[in-house]
Amino acid sequence: MNGTKVDQNFIRGVGFAYDLDIAGGRIYWTRGQTTSTDASIARASLNGSDVERNFIQFDDPARFSTPAELQVQGGYIYWANAYKTSSIGRARIDGSEVDQTFIRGGLRNPFGLAVDDTHIYWTNRGTRSISSAKLNGGNVVIDLISGVGRVSTLAIGGPFLYWPGGHGSVVRDRLKGTGIGIKVIIGRGAPAYSLAVDDRGP
Repeated sequence: MNGTKVDQNFIRGVGFAYDLDIAGGRIYWTRGQTTSTDASIARASLNGSDVERNFIQFDDPARFSTPAELQVQGGYIYWANAYKTSSIGRARIDGSEVDQTFIRGGLRNPFGLAVDDTHIYWTNRGTRSISSAKLNGGNVVIDLISGVGRVSTLAIGGPFLYWPGGHGSVVRDRLKGTGIGIKVIIGRGAPAYSLAVDDRGP
């Protein structure tokens, strides 16, 4: 992880890929866009082989054409359905029990998504807020953190939730907080569209 040996064509022909996660020896990523008729969640082995572009095929592209961020946690894949149908989807890691509207109601263009051992967190670009729910989809809190802007990505690292702020900054807040302790940890720079946090801390 020193930034060398960059391979821009590690996996080719993925379509419009928005986000990816790694779990159980596989890479998972979302495919699709607002005009797409071929949206899905894809997966491949860590060496780039065994590519399944339609591992979870979205069978109603008129409603579910734009899967945004996804994360694998506790045997499930979670993803945000943006634009046409605002919802959080979920399926088992083997591709079964697909539920495109696992969480729905009060969501406004969810995009960024992060999951820990107990909760799902997502951004509502339409209301410029961060929401949360328990892993079973219950106890939804729409305005957990408000006034964050049109955030497209979230990440969890240790006890903190991270997201891009204005003017290229990165912001963090303690998990299960209500905005108390929000801190800008990285100053101005180019606008951030995606974000990841490793286990080495901020």
